[in-house]
Amino acid sequence: MVEILAEKRRFFDEFAKADHTANSAPEAFDITEAELAREMIAAERERLARRIQTKDVPSPATTEEIS
Repeated sequence: MVEILAEKRRFFDEFAKADHTANSAPEAFDITEAELAREMIAAERERLARRIQTKDVPSPATTEEIS
């Protein structure tokens, strides 16, 4: 009986630890695909804007270069 209670306590402690972690960083959980897509697009737009500002943009490939 003591072993069973000890095992249950370990399981509960792990659950409580995970729950505390989830509550301390709610943005790490419960994200929808739409939210994720918006965040990724926003980050990519910022990255591209920085490249344009530093004029580190490669010239577009012409059809001759691709062939």
